Amino acid sequence: EILRIITNMDCPDMDIRNVLMAQFARLISNSLCLYADFLCKELKTVCREADVLKACILLNNFVEMRELLSKLYKDMGGDEMPQRSSDILNHVQNKNLADKLDELVLIYAESMEPRIESSVQAMRFKLVGLHSSDQAHALAVIDDVMGFLIEWRDNVKEKCEKSAEDR
Repeated sequence: EILRIITNMDCPDMDIRNVLMAQFARLISNSLCLYADFLCKELKTVCREADVLKACILLNNFVEMRELLSKLYKDMGGDEMPQRSSDILNHVQNKNLADKLDELVLIYAESMEPRIESSVQAMRFKLVGLHSSDQAHALAVIDDVMGFLIEWRDNVKEKCEKSAEDR
Protein backbone atom coordinates (compact mmCIF):
# COMPACT_ATOMS: atom_id res chain seq x y z
CA GLU A 1 0.00 0.00 0.00
CA ILE A 2 2.80 2.42 0.90
CA LEU A 3 4.58 1.65 -2.35
CA ARG A 4 1.41 2.32 -4.32
CA ILE A 5 0.99 5.68 -2.58
CA ILE A 6 4.59 6.70 -3.24
CA THR A 7 4.52 5.65 -6.89
CA ASN A 8 1.15 7.31 -7.56
CA MET A 9 2.07 10.61 -5.88
CA ASP A 10 2.14 13.60 -8.14
CA CYS A 11 5.44 14.90 -6.84
CA PRO A 12 7.37 17.18 -9.20
CA ASP A 13 10.53 16.98 -7.06
CA MET A 14 12.21 13.62 -7.76
CA ASP A 15 14.59 14.13 -4.82
CA ILE A 16 11.65 14.02 -2.41
CA ARG A 17 10.26 10.93 -4.13
CA ASN A 18 13.69 9.28 -3.93
CA VAL A 19 13.92 10.05 -0.20
CA LEU A 20 10.49 8.48 0.33
CA MET A 21 11.52 5.37 -1.63
CA ALA A 22 14.71 5.06 0.45
CA GLN A 23 12.72 5.41 3.68
CA PHE A 24 10.34 2.73 2.46
CA ALA A 25 13.30 0.48 1.59
CA ARG A 26 14.73 1.01 5.11
CA LEU A 27 11.35 0.17 6.63
CA ILE A 28 11.22 -3.06 4.63
CA SER A 29 14.83 -3.86 5.50
CA ASN A 30 14.32 -3.32 9.23
CA SER A 31 11.08 -5.31 9.25
CA LEU A 32 12.66 -8.27 7.44
CA CYS A 33 15.68 -8.29 9.73
CA LEU A 34 13.41 -8.30 12.80
CA TYR A 35 11.35 -11.13 11.31
CA ALA A 36 14.54 -13.07 10.55
CA ASP A 37 15.67 -12.66 14.17
CA PHE A 38 12.26 -13.91 15.33
CA LEU A 39 12.55 -16.96 13.06
CA CYS A 40 15.99 -17.78 14.53
CA LYS A 41 14.61 -17.73 18.06
CA GLU A 42 11.57 -19.76 17.04
CA LEU A 43 13.70 -22.30 15.17
CA LYS A 44 15.84 -22.89 18.26
CA THR A 45 12.66 -23.72 20.21
CA VAL A 46 11.30 -25.97 17.47
CA CYS A 47 14.61 -27.80 17.15
CA ARG A 48 14.69 -28.49 20.90
CA GLU A 49 11.31 -30.17 20.39
CA ALA A 50 12.81 -32.15 17.45
CA ASP A 51 9.88 -31.20 15.19
CA VAL A 52 11.29 -31.60 11.68
CA LEU A 53 8.07 -30.48 9.97
CA LYS A 54 7.88 -27.20 11.92
CA ALA A 55 11.59 -26.58 11.36
CA CYS A 56 11.15 -27.02 7.61
CA ILE A 57 8.09 -24.73 7.64
CA LEU A 58 10.14 -22.00 9.33
CA LEU A 59 12.98 -22.45 6.85
CA ASN A 60 10.48 -22.37 3.98
CA ASN A 61 8.91 -19.18 5.37
CA PHE A 62 12.32 -17.57 5.39
CA VAL A 63 13.04 -18.60 1.80
CA GLU A 64 9.61 -17.33 0.73
CA MET A 65 10.29 -14.02 2.48
CA ARG A 66 13.44 -13.62 0.40
CA GLU A 67 11.49 -14.42 -2.77
CA LEU A 68 8.87 -11.80 -1.85
CA LEU A 69 11.64 -9.26 -1.32
CA SER A 70 12.88 -9.99 -4.85
CA LYS A 71 9.36 -9.41 -6.17
CA LEU A 72 9.08 -6.16 -4.20
CA TYR A 73 12.42 -5.05 -5.65
CA LYS A 74 10.99 -5.50 -9.14
CA ASP A 75 7.74 -3.77 -8.17
CA MET A 76 9.73 -0.79 -6.91
CA GLY A 77 11.35 -0.44 -10.31
CA GLY A 78 14.15 -2.98 -10.19
CA ASP A 79 17.35 -1.57 -11.63
CA GLU A 80 15.49 1.66 -12.47
CA MET A 81 14.70 2.54 -8.83
CA PRO A 82 16.71 5.22 -7.02
CA GLN A 83 20.23 4.03 -6.22
CA ARG A 84 19.91 4.47 -2.44
CA SER A 85 16.75 2.33 -2.33
CA SER A 86 18.37 -0.28 -4.53
CA ASP A 87 21.47 -0.38 -2.31
CA ILE A 88 19.38 -0.84 0.84
CA LEU A 89 17.32 -3.70 -0.61
CA ASN A 90 20.33 -5.38 -2.20
CA HIS A 91 22.23 -5.22 1.08
CA VAL A 92 19.40 -6.75 3.07
CA GLN A 93 18.92 -9.51 0.48
CA ASN A 94 22.55 -10.35 -0.31
CA LYS A 95 24.12 -9.78 3.09
CA ASN A 96 21.70 -9.68 6.02
CA LEU A 97 19.22 -12.31 4.86
CA ALA A 98 21.83 -14.55 3.22
CA ASP A 99 23.79 -14.59 6.49
CA LYS A 100 20.61 -15.22 8.47
CA LEU A 101 19.70 -18.18 6.22
CA ASP A 102 23.13 -19.66 6.92
CA GLU A 103 22.50 -19.12 10.64
CA LEU A 104 19.07 -20.80 10.44
CA VAL A 105 20.45 -23.82 8.60
CA LEU A 106 23.30 -24.09 11.11
CA ILE A 107 20.82 -24.03 14.01
CA TYR A 108 18.88 -26.84 12.37
CA ALA A 109 21.97 -28.90 11.54
CA GLU A 110 23.39 -28.50 15.06
CA SER A 111 20.07 -29.62 16.53
CA MET A 112 20.36 -32.88 14.60
CA GLU A 113 23.93 -33.54 15.76
CA PRO A 114 23.02 -35.23 19.10
CA ARG A 115 20.58 -37.57 17.35
CA ILE A 116 23.17 -38.50 14.76
CA GLU A 117 25.85 -39.01 17.40
CA SER A 118 23.47 -41.16 19.44
CA SER A 119 22.74 -43.36 16.45
CA VAL A 120 26.42 -43.71 15.63
CA GLN A 121 27.26 -44.56 19.27
CA ALA A 122 24.51 -47.18 19.35
CA MET A 123 25.92 -48.66 16.16
CA ARG A 124 29.45 -48.65 17.57
CA PHE A 125 28.25 -50.39 20.74
CA LYS A 126 26.55 -53.12 18.72
CA LEU A 127 29.50 -53.57 16.38
CA VAL A 128 32.05 -53.88 19.20
CA GLY A 129 30.29 -57.00 20.48
CA LEU A 130 30.30 -58.76 17.13
CA HIS A 131 32.58 -61.54 16.02
CA SER A 132 34.22 -61.15 12.64
CA SER A 133 32.02 -63.89 11.17
CA ASP A 134 28.77 -62.08 12.00
CA GLN A 135 28.67 -59.80 8.96
CA ALA A 136 24.90 -60.06 8.54
CA HIS A 137 24.35 -58.67 12.01
CA ALA A 138 26.88 -55.90 11.34
CA LEU A 139 24.98 -54.90 8.22
CA ALA A 140 21.73 -54.80 10.22
CA VAL A 141 23.37 -52.48 12.75
CA ILE A 142 24.64 -50.19 10.01
CA ASP A 143 21.18 -50.23 8.44
CA ASP A 144 19.75 -48.74 11.66
CA VAL A 145 22.00 -45.70 11.47
CA MET A 146 21.71 -45.36 7.72
CA GLY A 147 17.93 -45.64 8.02
CA PHE A 148 17.88 -42.66 10.38
CA LEU A 149 20.16 -40.60 8.15
CA ILE A 150 18.23 -41.43 4.99
CA GLU A 151 14.89 -40.66 6.69
CA TRP A 152 16.25 -37.33 7.91
CA ARG A 153 17.59 -36.44 4.46
CA ASP A 154 14.31 -37.43 2.79
CA ASN A 155 12.32 -35.33 5.29
CA VAL A 156 14.48 -32.33 4.54
CA LYS A 157 14.20 -32.90 0.77
CA GLU A 158 10.43 -33.30 0.98
CA LYS A 159 9.65 -30.45 3.35
CA CYS A 160 12.28 -27.77 2.76
CA GLU A 161 12.68 -25.34 -0.11
CA LYS A 162 15.58 -26.12 -2.44
CA SER A 163 17.78 -23.21 -1.30
CA ALA A 164 17.44 -24.18 2.37
CA GLU A 165 18.01 -27.85 1.53
CA ASP A 166 21.17 -27.02 -0.43
CA ARG A 167 22.61 -25.07 2.48
